[in-house]
Amino acid sequence: MAGAVIDSELTAPPANRVRFALATRKDDPAIRRLLRENPMNGEIALAFEREPDYFPGGDVTGAGDQTIVAFEGGRLVCMGRRSVRRCYVNGGIHRVGYLADLRLDSSARGRFDILKRGYRFFHEQQRHEPPDFYFTSIAADNHRNADG
Repeated sequence: MAGAVIDSELTAPPANRVRFALATRKDDPAIRRLLRENPMNGEIALAFEREPDYFPGGDVTGAGDQTIVAFEGGRLVCMGRRSVRRCYVNGGIHRVGYLADLRLDSSARGRFDILKRGYRFFHEQQRHEPPDFYFTSIAADNHRNADG
């Protein structure tokens, strides 16, 4: 169990235990494990595996991709990818960001502090040239596991 129990409520572990960084090639095995072991559950379970290598799929469309990783101890517990490219929106060219590949390890289920800090990390990475818009997609039946 992560965190401490105070008044019957689970509290988040100290924030300094989770380390955020931009992903590098050395993170590849951990990223592939996280994607493989944490499918999106619903009517059909969908895993976003990237075998045998996570990184060749980045920048395929000419977008600038960044993947962030969050490690707790030596274990990857969360990741997300941001792709930014120029697109036409309402007749004008804008920098548009797409947020994808968000995965939270089952060992960190319910740890919304990690997600909040991860989005804050993305924000810090793009503060000098932020996109005009962001979008993402969420499957209609993206459910948590019954056991978590």
